Amino acid sequence: MQTMEKKLKGTGMNAIQYLSLGQLLSLGSLTQSRLAEIQNITLATMTRLVDRMERDGWVVRDVDTKDARVKHVVPTKKAEEIWKKVSHFGKDVLEQAY
Repeated sequence: MQTMEKKLKGTGMNAIQYLSLGQLLSLGSLTQSRLAEIQNITLATMTRLVDRMERDGWVVRDVDTKDARVKHVVPTKKAEEIWKKVSHFGKDVLEQAY
């Protein structure tokens, strides 16, 4: 994780945001609880993470049409743009590890 944090320095993104954004862009919108489950973090931690990502304009929360208590996390155009700049960092880190 430290190597990824170094790569992301100056982007305004941390490693867990990178992983979450990658999941959202590859899988499409997910509920906060599903995203927390995938990342193996608590729902409270994910909520704070999504709060920051929403504040930074990378995601929006959409209310589920069937259950207003459920929020879907949806990546924005800005997320797609930043992803183009940082997506290769994961590959770079893996290559350094081997």
